[in-house]
Amino acid sequence: MVWAAGTAILLLRLATEAIKLARLTRSTPPLLDEPWHQTANDVAHALRLARPITLMEGKNGVAPMTWGLWQPRVFLPDTSASWSGERKHVVIAHELAHVSRGDWFVQVASEVVCAVYWFHPLFWLAKKRLGQESEHASDDVVLGLGVDRDDYATHLLEIARAARGALQTACPTVAMARPSDLERRFAALLDPHKNRRAIRSLQAVAVVGTATLLIVPVSAIRLPRVGTTVQVRTADLPSLREVSDTNTSAPDSIPAQGFAPFLASELSLPAPR
Repeated sequence: MVWAAGTAILLLRLATEAIKLARLTRSTPPLLDEPWHQTANDVAHALRLARPITLMEGKNGVAPMTWGLWQPRVFLPDTSASWSGERKHVVIAHELAHVSRGDWFVQVASEVVCAVYWFHPLFWLAKKRLGQESEHASDDVVLGLGVDRDDYATHLLEIARAARGALQTACPTVAMARPSDLERRFAALLDPHKNRRAIRSLQAVAVVGTATLLIVPVSAIRLPRVGTTVQVRTADLPSLREVSDTNTSAPDSIPAQGFAPFLASELSLPAPR
């Protein structure tokens, strides 16, 4: 009952945030700025992204974020109109990298899994690490499109500064500049020796296959049961095997006094008086 109550509370919270996100989607008008759409089309073509992207302009200086699987939406702050062309390209590239990787769906799935296994701290740690790795992977995609890493770090810092104190996003979304993870991302961006190449399909299949070959046999192992056989004998009565050989029916009950001398002698305890 405790587990069911915890799971229900977390799933209800996730459903409530999803309703807020749906309301935000309906109340926010689409962005009609032509340079933004041209930039989005160029980046989508470079990432081989065929799904239609809806650009939306919000208020309150929130950080850029994205959500949606079949109809992805990119939410931009109201200050984005004054951004330079390079910053627009950087932001769109980062958000569309999330879309092409399906990070929003993975994040929602991790929320559901953590709601089921809310009592296990490793699931929450894995969820946090999964979000961090998705941001690093999207940063690598942006750098792979030819953006200078120093310029990209500068844009990321200024966007985070502008959104500080106003980052009240509806969950589940994938935000671009969460303050809790900026230090790690800056260290990764400025590392010239970091491997930024995306994993290939063959490598992914090999990793999953190796993990399956290791996990399935281990999960099938069953430890043998350890049993204990106890044979009760008395001092004046034959064993149960001998009784069954001589009589077709064993006595229904044996007086408790008949066991006292034997138990006392076996346990080296004085017989009860």
